[in-house]
Amino acid sequence: MLFLLTAVFVVSAGAPARDTKSSRVDTSLCSALLSALQVHDNEYAEVRLPQVINFDYKRSDFEKFYALNLALWSSDNYLTHLKSFVEKLRDGRSLTSDEDLDLKMIRARLKQIRFAYAAFSSGHSYPPLTHKMTVKIGHLQDALKNGRQDLVKENADKIIALLTKSKKIQRELEDFQASSGSSFLTSIREEMDFMDRGIKKLESGQITAKDFHNMRKVISRLVSVFDTINTIQPSTHTDMVVKYLSTLNGIMGREHNRLIFEAFNNKLDYEGENVHINVPALVPLLRNLTATIRRSLDVARS
Repeated sequence: MLFLLTAVFVVSAGAPARDTKSSRVDTSLCSALLSALQVHDNEYAEVRLPQVINFDYKRSDFEKFYALNLALWSSDNYLTHLKSFVEKLRDGRSLTSDEDLDLKMIRARLKQIRFAYAAFSSGHSYPPLTHKMTVKIGHLQDALKNGRQDLVKENADKIIALLTKSKKIQRELEDFQASSGSSFLTSIREEMDFMDRGIKKLESGQITAKDFHNMRKVISRLVSVFDTINTIQPSTHTDMVVKYLSTLNGIMGREHNRLIFEAFNNKLDYEGENVHINVPALVPLLRNLTATIRRSLDVARS
């Protein structure tokens, strides 16, 4: 695995902290973050990480990071659009290609704000209603891709029920308290502990599809974090991290799609059966990532 021995990126923290509920965010930043979401699982032929990744951020940085994500989510009434798509699917009608893309991007925005809330908030946990909505849309999309109209209807009904709580979803997203720098570092270290345990399962072949999916979710959260940082202050070094994580996200997403297909076709017990992941590059990429992040966290604490 290649390393690039160079300076790390730094996000400016010169601006004072602002209330995320009333922040004015440049619309061009929202557009840039949206563009990043559209390629968050692109796979690149050659990826590398800086020897050290900057994790030295303050509460005011996290307020700015989250303000951008909240602005992207709040730029339109996406849950209203979601309702029309879901009602159509519940009734057995098909979405147009544009509607299908819109549904995909609504979920991408939901995932992004959910990840940002967990990463940058003091509690480092998902906002519960937003999390439920994101999961149910994912289940709906899996059912659609695998031709299970019964599950399409079941999940559509659950989404429509959740949509009666749209105002509560918005309020929980606005009820945000930024993390401290030390709490952020602790949360990242805990994620790396989880990933290292998962890597051992991968190497031994003792990993279920659900375990694998949970590992992929850590990578997806990290993509979200660094997409945000790279949008606010783009740099070559941040872009390296984004591309590395994006490649991992793409590889693991492809494998998970295969596992979902097998589970839908009764060829796999998703939670109870060990699976074979035949991607030789995956473990080295993951080991390099966790080692680099651990080294970087030590630098940030020093």
